[in-house]
Amino acid sequence: MLIRTDTLVPWKQERLNGIAYPRSIEKLWTVEELAAIGLVAKIPFILPAGMRRVGPVTYNPAGQEVVSYEPIPQPTPEEKAERKAQEIERLIEMEDTLSKALFALSGQPNIADYQTWLEELV
Repeated sequence: MLIRTDTLVPWKQERLNGIAYPRSIEKLWTVEELAAIGLVAKIPFILPAGMRRVGPVTYNPAGQEVVSYEPIPQPTPEEKAERKAQEIERLIEMEDTLSKALFALSGQPNIADYQTWLEELV
């Protein structure tokens, strides 16, 4: 992506100084040639681990992304315990559903035989 040095916004192939340039200049032109018409290559910002972006991405005259960020809030011990309990509940439901599906596939004729079948399986 190319950034306009006059407005510090991404170039969307609009005319520059009355001239229409193809998108391919990004790969074919040198840094100096791009600078001569007012463009620079975007330099992405790498967000540090444990952070999240807040607000819009802007650019500086060198083409670097300028990003505001903050730490990702960490869950409280109570929230962690609640999430773990919910995950365990989901896993138990999945196990029950899978075992009933296996029972049905086993060809047993009656759902009343399910508990006996399950005990024999274990």
